[in-house]
Amino acid sequence: MLFSFQECRKLSARVHRTPHDQQRLRRECINMRNDSNQIECEYKKLITDVETRWNSTMFLLKSVHQMKLALVSIKEETYEEIDKTDPKLKQMIPCEQTFEIIEQILPILEKCATLSELLSGDLKPTMHLVITELFVSLRLLRVIFVNFVI
Repeated sequence: MLFSFQECRKLSARVHRTPHDQQRLRRECINMRNDSNQIECEYKKLITDVETRWNSTMFLLKSVHQMKLALVSIKEETYEEIDKTDPKLKQMIPCEQTFEIIEQILPILEKCATLSELLSGDLKPTMHLVITELFVSLRLLRVIFVNFVI
């Protein structure tokens, strides 16, 4: 599990450091929309993870997941199709198994974010909402755990 986070962190850091990679990702989204009218492939900047903010990992994973179609398309290019795509970028793009792990963990992290927001509510009492969300989260975790173990 930790490895998949590291893949995403490295990918995000590289795309942020390299304007060419940002443009390549943006161009792939445009190409996919033009070729097959895939509206869900809208370019979004990959979020960088910040060690001191737990929810930045959730935002990082969410942004990688949202860009999955374009990233997979870049990774699956053949040598003849490469439009000056750096091979290092292709190597950093997560594999399908990593994307599956991201899809499984995102609902849990989103529930944690909701609980965090409710707990930090300072303008109105929110404890009754926290308790309700906690029970919903526990049910979600139980379902995920049962599906994961079986």
